[in-house]
Parts: sequence; C-alpha cells; structure tokens
Amino acid sequence: MLLLMGQAPHKKQLIEVHSPCSRSGQAVNVFETKWAKPLPVESLGNLYLIGCRRIFGPLAVSAVQQAAE
Repeated sequence: MLLLMGQAPHKKQLIEVHSPCSRSGQAVNVFETKWAKPLPVESLGNLYLIGCRRIFGPLAVSAVQQAAE
C-alpha cells in the first residue's frame, strides 16, 4: 500500500488505517512502513510517499475495541 503523509515515519513504524466496510461499518488494517520518499508539493510543502506492507487486517472496529477492554 502507498500512503501520502505530511511527515516521514520511522523505519518499520506501524500505521493503523481505518476504512469503511459494508458489513461492520469500519475495518482496521495495520501496516509496517518499508520506505519513504520526500515529494515537494508547492502548495503543501514537503509530503512523503510511504511504501507499506500489511501486517494484519482487515479487522472489524468492534472486534478491536472488545480486545482492548
């Protein structure tokens, strides 16, 4: 997965991504960053294109909330 972010992540940083899911409302995926490339955008300043690998997911948000309790 590729992400566009306003700051560079640390190598192997884990990123939690929430996305809509028709069955349960929202789903959560966890990605590990593999690389980052700075992209200067005149109107926004420096952004970073981030290459990621999915560690696990998708999980229903309700399942993640229950596991945290």
